[in-house]
Amino acid sequence: MIHRRVLYSALLIAATGSFSLWIMKQPILIIGWLLGIIIGIVNFSSLLSSLNKTQSTPIKPVTGFQKAFFIRYLLLAGAFFLIIQMGRNQLGSAVIGFLSLYIALFLDYLFRFKKSKNAGS
Repeated sequence: MIHRRVLYSALLIAATGSFSLWIMKQPILIIGWLLGIIIGIVNFSSLLSSLNKTQSTPIKPVTGFQKAFFIRYLLLAGAFFLIIQMGRNQLGSAVIGFLSLYIALFLDYLFRFKKSKNAGS
């Protein structure tokens, strides 16, 4: 299950990015932006579920995790290929939306890490 913090971050990024693109008079790029964020959420949640499964059964061979990794990134490449079919502008918008979600997740991780390190001192 994906954490609420991730969903709230994704919704905030989706809303602010969509609003910014609307203000910049580029409403057609909103589709790519939102698709990038949706792809990022699906990728992140499937990665977490795969990691949780491997942690719960440590006897399970690594090949299952490797197959899930390969399938996840094959589907990720397929999704971005479909976005390419919509146009190069949509691809750029989707990539920026995808990366912005992961940048927000990384910054959240750094904030929580620093907070836990300060609490431990």
